[in-house]
Amino acid sequence: MMGGKRVAIAFILVLLITQSYGQKFSFGSCPTVTSAAVMIDMIEGTWREYARTPSVHTHNWQCVVYTITLVTTQVYFSLSVTGQNKITQQSFTVTGSITPGGTVADASTSGGTFLTIQFPSYYSSKSANYYILDGTDGVFLVLYSCENVFLGKIESVIILTSNTATPANIQTALTAVANVGYPLHALRRGYQGCIG
Repeated sequence: MMGGKRVAIAFILVLLITQSYGQKFSFGSCPTVTSAAVMIDMIEGTWREYARTPSVHTHNWQCVVYTITLVTTQVYFSLSVTGQNKITQQSFTVTGSITPGGTVADASTSGGTFLTIQFPSYYSSKSANYYILDGTDGVFLVLYSCENVFLGKIESVIILTSNTATPANIQTALTAVANVGYPLHALRRGYQGCIG
């Protein structure tokens, strides 16, 4: 009886922790993902966050922009995420890094073509491997992260678009997310109604 309670408590903690960090827990295992044929250096630029997996830390963010700057060709990028608090209207900026790596593989392993996105978090740093599910150089990127855990998987999705993205590009991005089994209703839309 005590063992069952411990498993239940551990399961609840996994759910709470993953939801607070912009990840979604679900039963099952990570899908096999083939990364899109996007030139790695083409991720450089300014991207609007069209949609992402919700997070306690980002639930009140709006008008979020990712600025990716090439530091070393195909090796290292700096990342700056800016936006504003939709309640207080105060601006914010978070900086991090992106390191490309891997070859074609399963989304839950480190062997696939992925972007390791890393942000400082209090006294440590948080990182995740995101696979480029789909994208058109300079127009949109669909990033997907998945990790197999006890009793299921933890997923995260970020859809980035440029100011030239068309409704057809957005639909292609959403289709790529749906094709890995991620529910579209679980995404939080981010850039609608923003100027610029």
